[in-house]
Amino acid sequence: MSGAGAGEDAAVSNDVSGSVSGHVVQAGQIHGDVHFHQPHAPARSIPRQLPPRLRHFVDRGVEQDALTTLLNGGSAAGLVLLSMIDGVAGVGKSSLVVHWAHHVRNRFPDGELYVNLRGFDPAAEPMPTADALRDFLLALDVAHDMIPVDPGNRASMLRSLLHGRRMLLVLDNARSTAQVRPLLPGCDGCLVLVTSRNRLDDLVMSEGASRISLEVLPHDQARDLLAGHLGADRVSSESAAVDALITCCAGLPLALSMVAFRAVQMPGVPLAELVEEVGDEQERLNALDIGGETGVRAVFSWSYRSLPQEAARLFRLFGLLRGPHVALDAVAALAGLPRTAARRVLRDLVQAHLVEQRGSDRYEMHDLLRSYAAECAARDEDAAERITALRRLVDHYLRTSRGVERSLTSHSRLFVPEPPDSEIRAKEFDTSDAGIEWWDAERANLVAVVEQAAAEGLHEHAWQLPYSLMYYFNLRRHTDDWSRSFNIAVRSARELGDRRAEGHLLEDLAGLHYSLQQYEEAIEKRAAALSLLDDTDPFYGMMLISHAYAHLRLGDFDSAEEPLHRGFRLRAAAGDANGMGYARAGFGLLHSGRGDIDEALTAFDEAVALYRRVGEQWGEGFVLNNRGDACLTAGRFAEAAATFRKAAEHRRAIGHRHGAATSLRGLGTALSAAGDVDGARNAWQEALQAFEKCGAAEAEAVRADLGQL
Repeated sequence: MSGAGAGEDAAVSNDVSGSVSGHVVQAGQIHGDVHFHQPHAPARSIPRQLPPRLRHFVDRGVEQDALTTLLNGGSAAGLVLLSMIDGVAGVGKSSLVVHWAHHVRNRFPDGELYVNLRGFDPAAEPMPTADALRDFLLALDVAHDMIPVDPGNRASMLRSLLHGRRMLLVLDNARSTAQVRPLLPGCDGCLVLVTSRNRLDDLVMSEGASRISLEVLPHDQARDLLAGHLGADRVSSESAAVDALITCCAGLPLALSMVAFRAVQMPGVPLAELVEEVGDEQERLNALDIGGETGVRAVFSWSYRSLPQEAARLFRLFGLLRGPHVALDAVAALAGLPRTAARRVLRDLVQAHLVEQRGSDRYEMHDLLRSYAAECAARDEDAAERITALRRLVDHYLRTSRGVERSLTSHSRLFVPEPPDSEIRAKEFDTSDAGIEWWDAERANLVAVVEQAAAEGLHEHAWQLPYSLMYYFNLRRHTDDWSRSFNIAVRSARELGDRRAEGHLLEDLAGLHYSLQQYEEAIEKRAAALSLLDDTDPFYGMMLISHAYAHLRLGDFDSAEEPLHRGFRLRAAAGDANGMGYARAGFGLLHSGRGDIDEALTAFDEAVALYRRVGEQWGEGFVLNNRGDACLTAGRFAEAAATFRKAAEHRRAIGHRHGAATSLRGLGTALSAAGDVDGARNAWQEALQAFEKCGAAEAEAVRADLGQL
């Protein structure tokens, strides 16, 4: 005790000398023992906030291994282990993180913190960072009245409390880097997992986060997910229906779970009935909507409503696209934006995982997202603007395709329609090869948009676009696309009452049948085309010559002779070297068929010279191959082999893969006839590979050729 009175023993003093460590007791007299009791600090609780694991989880082995590698690698002094997991809505980001976190939670003795940041909540705004900080501080035993008001001070307190602890933090469904950054620890020992529909690139660049972009499930894993819900026996017994459901859901785990939920609710109903419902593109989202906030449509809506205005508009316009992927130039045309502006808006959609970038300038959208985008376009976009946007897109495709075609066939296309007026400019190419590569890249889009244009009443576009693609379809042997798009084109020309367009389209369809060796059908289509035109049409003479070719292939030389001579006279009168070359090649076939080989070879050589004068490379390869056939028929095997070899080289050089394979087969036949078995085998093996690459039926015949050696 202290403070003795003045009248007490003078020996008692309140002074303390020397250094003091610990407690000091001052008293006049002490009787008995003095006991010191340290106050007990309250036990520190260990938060265990992870949500429960999903019952049905398909092993994401690659992604889980990446997280484990990050954890096992440790961290450099003073750095936090941080991983960013992003991906499209419904792809299973949260499921992956929670599942993996449960497996490693024992490696964090100080516990785990979890927060749903509600970055894309349909009913509420994203969670303010200050609220998340408050919840973490409460979980770490900070009393309510001790939590700072200022968010910055809360963040500082959190970093102080996490210092020296080994904890796992899961920041789920984040909207932005700004929402995440104040929640990060300040030193090593902790692992932070962030999930978001957005690509939080700032988190990667400024905080050193590793990044995992979650993709949709491959087919086998999607099948495993359905088996987990429905049972392996049902999945096995209704295998075809299961495969169809996986295709309709495009591997999206959320959609697959919705399908499984529907199927579980009706165990006695065959899955094929569900396929019929989900397979209807117009009804698909309804079939995947079980109500509430977890249906596919509802989950997509959270992302859509969070977009800036320009990005939301472009997202809707993506719903107008029917092809599998789209190039930047086409997106710019669709949206009516300059390339740089289109790229900037696309960046927002890519960041939000509503569009995926493939390569430097190509983009694609998940099938279910595209269905949702189409709904948004129908609901939120003016009908006139939808048609205007589609027209801009088709203008881009038509004008670009027409430009490529003209660069390759300007000497032979005697009917060249003027495209509809448009402010859209064609994409230009430095070389013919670059133009053909564009055709290759855009083929699916070009064919899809033909049907779409016809359905929306853009009939001028719907017939002109296929017409511009005939050379390409023939070059690459895309016969199904040729037939489908040209039949649509003919119907559109009839809708417009354009007899000339219809006649030229029927002529090109006749060319398709001819290439498929369907000569009777070719004659029928060409007769219909000739009935719509007369000899005042510049192309009429070419049609007559083509008509003769089909008769020649059938061995009907008498029926071929008159249209061949008449066509030649018309093209000669016009001074058309290309048309004359086409006719002279026909005379070569006529003479060859009648057994006059020398006359045939002379005609073929004259045709090659005429074609070279105008740069008709396709026709030159065609004539060389026919010349090889004539030599082969005449038993002039060495000359046949030399001609076929030249034809194959020429056709390969211009990208005519099927034609090159045909000439290689002829080369093998000539070499075999000459007794060169090894040479024949090599030629036929090369032909077989080329036919197989083209998916051509001739591959089987070449296998039979090889089998006879």
